[in-house]
Amino acid sequence: MILDTESTGLYDGEIVDIAIINHLGKMLLNMLIKPSIVLPPEVTEIHGISEVMVADAPTFHEVYPTDAALKDKRVLIYNSAFDIKILNYCCRLHTLPILKLAERADCLMEWVAQWAGNWSYYHSYYRYVPLNGGHRALLRLHGYF
Repeated sequence: MILDTESTGLYDGEIVDIAIINHLGKMLLNMLIKPSIVLPPEVTEIHGISEVMVADAPTFHEVYPTDAALKDKRVLIYNSAFDIKILNYCCRLHTLPILKLAERADCLMEWVAQWAGNWSYYHSYYRYVPLNGGHRALLRLHGYF
């Protein structure tokens, strides 16, 4: 499975968009999610998701049972540390069990950094390659993977 999310921000951000595709590129989940906070305008500029778009969307609590799509599966995530942090935050916010993805997730951002070979001697690791442009989670999955 390949997963991507968009959120309300970097710190204590809530998921506003989630997409999951399988290894063949078949969409398993593609959904906007209504956060409990107002979407900051600077975040809307990044991913293009507005308050109007999420106004009638389900909440994370309503979407959570879709975890069955991820159960016992290896999950590939671009910037897995960030998406797992945001997913866990949303689980805690809605008093839901943590998804425990960390032990079965691989970070595609690290793979791409190694493939690109952009080594930082200063930091002693491969530099991450950002995915540019406004995007929704599913478009990013299909556009880059």
